[in-house]
Amino acid sequence: MIKLTKVLCPIDFSKYSEFALKQAINVASNIADELHIFHAILLYEDNFYKPDDRLPDNIISIDLIEEISHQKLEELSSRHSTQKLKIITASSRGFSAAEEILSYAEKNQINLIIMGSHGRTAIAHFLLGSVAERVVQMAKCPVMTVRKAIDNFPHYRKILVPIDFSEYAKLALKYALEIANSFNFKVTLFHSFEQQIHPAFYSVGKESIFEIDRDLKDRASKAIEEFRNESGYPDIETDYVFSEGVAYHEIIEHIKQENYDLLVIGSHGLKGLEHFLIGSTTEKVIRQAEVPVLVVKKSNN
Repeated sequence: MIKLTKVLCPIDFSKYSEFALKQAINVASNIADELHIFHAILLYEDNFYKPDDRLPDNIISIDLIEEISHQKLEELSSRHSTQKLKIITASSRGFSAAEEILSYAEKNQINLIIMGSHGRTAIAHFLLGSVAERVVQMAKCPVMTVRKAIDNFPHYRKILVPIDFSEYAKLALKYALEIANSFNFKVTLFHSFEQQIHPAFYSVGKESIFEIDRDLKDRASKAIEEFRNESGYPDIETDYVFSEGVAYHEIIEHIKQENYDLLVIGSHGLKGLEHFLIGSTTEKVIRQAEVPVLVVKKSNN
């Protein structure tokens, strides 16, 4: 059984972190013993385009910011505290929000991070990335990103899990089934075939790999059912969806067409130049998905 007893919600007091906090409270109330609300007070503003905002006039201004932050955190704790869920508030000073979040998570043995994603795009994202994506890349525990307000969670009671038959997907499925068991959710496994069709097939009216190989869906259904059965929880309602095309695009399009409460996806953890220039399916999904995205990596197990 996967234990998610300690949930961390980093707060920067933006609307995005408010979205994440609401989700964190809903999730933690059902699966965790503690919810940690954490705020990183930056000595330098983490904004490439505003150099004048980086350095405070003097240390007193930082002390004042720390006092205000403490008051806001206490207000949040008082507002959301219940007998069932223990809420712990904390803050720290540093130069990087992501590094402070990661350090706090490791020191306090956090099992799950739930945080807002501002979704930087274009050149700003290329140069800086986002705090959420840095945390997703480096965290030793699963990370859930939230981009928009979520009302009445859980509303649809549906989880989507993209499957590529890797060990990463297997771990993501285990987390999805654990959450589904706690919330009485239905789980949908999604696989997209990315094979290129030879141009010769277009001349005879064949535009889909499913037309070329008519038994493909049947074989895929058997394979994905075996994959699912290895993860336990046989009583959880599960269905399978197959698509054709680039994985991240097909995942996003399917989310737009259907109603889900959560997307759970494994990350292969690309690093170095490959990650810097290309990114990964997981990160592309994080930037575009309108539903919360829970990312798990093999090192989490």
